[in-house]
Amino acid sequence: MSYTIEKKTCAAYGPRAPRSTILPSDRLVQVYNKYKSTVPPQPGQVQLSFVFSHGTGMNKSVWHYHIDQLFQKSQRPNSGYYIDVCVSVDAVSHGDSALANEGKIGPVYWWDESGRDLLAVIRHENEVGDLVSAPDRRIITVGHSLGGNAAFMAGFFDPNVVDCAVTVDAVLYTEPSMRPRFTKIFKKIAGLLIDRFDTEDEVKLFYDMSFYNTMDKRVLNDFVADEIVTVVDDDEEVSYRTKASKFAQMATYLGSAYSLNLTMHAIQSYRTSVCHVTGNQATWNPPQSKPWVRSNLPEGKLVKTADIDGTHLVHGDNPDGMVQVLVELAQDRTKVAQTNIDQLKSQGSDRAKLLEVSEEKLYAADLVEVAAATAKL
Repeated sequence: MSYTIEKKTCAAYGPRAPRSTILPSDRLVQVYNKYKSTVPPQPGQVQLSFVFSHGTGMNKSVWHYHIDQLFQKSQRPNSGYYIDVCVSVDAVSHGDSALANEGKIGPVYWWDESGRDLLAVIRHENEVGDLVSAPDRRIITVGHSLGGNAAFMAGFFDPNVVDCAVTVDAVLYTEPSMRPRFTKIFKKIAGLLIDRFDTEDEVKLFYDMSFYNTMDKRVLNDFVADEIVTVVDDDEEVSYRTKASKFAQMATYLGSAYSLNLTMHAIQSYRTSVCHVTGNQATWNPPQSKPWVRSNLPEGKLVKTADIDGTHLVHGDNPDGMVQVLVELAQDRTKVAQTNIDQLKSQGSDRAKLLEVSEEKLYAADLVEVAAATAKL
């Protein structure tokens, strides 16, 4: 295997919004898988790192297949990109994070806090010299649905850390007229969610018959294997449950109702590059979502779009198509990084001269030239 895998834990963002935790004093943690390349980069090679975030009801392992493929393809001759680290994060109320935070998760879930959580993982990894943002080391956030919102908001909160946000059928758009429709949908979801099972057959039947049944088995099996917990009661009766409780999933779903206005404001003043991916058979987001998001991002920030075969669960329905999008983006961002590096080299490292040029442009109130003269170093 061309990479190592390590399960790690770090503090989540905090303090969180009121009622996000049962007690105001509660502090949450988040668990993530870290994949580290065992193949060193070539001298001068741009190093990419990816931070993955899942959707409601899922967990970090839903991205395992994609990560494995990205590493494999990156290590082929002339791949056009190099991956140093990938991390896939369990949201605080999902997966292994949910187990670690048991008894602390409240009924409120502001989605933007998931974006801040991803940045907390990045800062934690900085301590060991990984997930570093620099001209030759770029970080790409990737997320589906709720996780796509998190990937996007991480770029909004810290555009100097996130090079590009990949939103995969992400929930980024709302309008007041949608409230009655989504209230009805969420009530229906509450009746469909199951977090406890008496037998393994019931577990299998649930995932075979629920809306997850469109997912490629390679992805679904990884996800389910990381989700189901065996429970043995005092009478030694065995049952099964999901790591993400029904309570936690409903809190997350309903959080979109009060979180998306902030996302929509963020879209119109966004400073990070965006790759916007949708499933061509997806119906979770309203039809107007895609054109609104793509047309309201600031000029030059929408660097790639992809409408690939699949439902709202497009990353699971069509994992190879999703991997291809990520490979192409990795190649593109590597070229962008290399161009930026070449530009910085051409500026030289004479501090006094660089300051002189900057002063000249600044005092002339030439905003465009000031930005060019003080490019991100």
